Amino acid sequence: MHTDATPPIPGLLHSQHLHCRAGGGDVQVHLLRYDLQRYVPTAFAQAGVAYPPNMDRCVPKRQAEYLFGRIAARRALAEIGWPDAQIGTGPQREPLWPQGVLGAISHTDIYAAATAVRAGCLQGIGIDIEAALAPEAIASTEHYAMTPQELQVLRQQSTLPYPLALAIAFSAKESIYKALFPMVGRYFGFEAVRIDGIEGIEGINAGQGRLHFTAMETLCPDWRAGHRDQAHFTLLDPRTIVTSYGC
Repeated sequence: MHTDATPPIPGLLHSQHLHCRAGGGDVQVHLLRYDLQRYVPTAFAQAGVAYPPNMDRCVPKRQAEYLFGRIAARRALAEIGWPDAQIGTGPQREPLWPQGVLGAISHTDIYAAATAVRAGCLQGIGIDIEAALAPEAIASTEHYAMTPQELQVLRQQSTLPYPLALAIAFSAKESIYKALFPMVGRYFGFEAVRIDGIEGIEGINAGQGRLHFTAMETLCPDWRAGHRDQAHFTLLDPRTIVTSYGC
């Protein structure tokens, strides 16, 4: 993990480079940590990020998430040859990357992350950041994102606390969705992927864990039902993970 110098953007505490597994190789993820309480709207101009017309209707938390996610994305793009690019938003709230680029953005209330690769390197790339599920969020996540068989798999693993294992499974499905969306071009649900197993890691920064899954639906010619693959995850802190998937 590499730490960069902190730029003078209100609320931005520091930035890091993570190397995450995706599509049989590594991709570089730009990770920012920020302080929501220090965010001010003028930070958009200071960071060179376009301020969307509808942002005035958003609460400061959503504004900060959007800003720092786009800052991470602009840095990711600059490193592969697209300096000063702006990333818009599509009709399903997906980031609109420059032609010839695949990328993904994710954020929590303290982290924002992005990765970008040239389109010829992969067909799709997805990343997602999640915190361990709070007690009041466990039941709803189990209900709408997981099957009883998947929950049994998560409960049977003993390396990770269950709220964190559930967050990893949920996050992996989000990363897979982001990677596949450019190929599929439409919404599809959590049931499109079945979690088959999870291999945890011991200690912070000790390596990367793996999550095995099976495709349950044929979504496009390159993604057929029965396809088996794996996503990866890395601990950012004892309660937060980033997952990654590339195809």
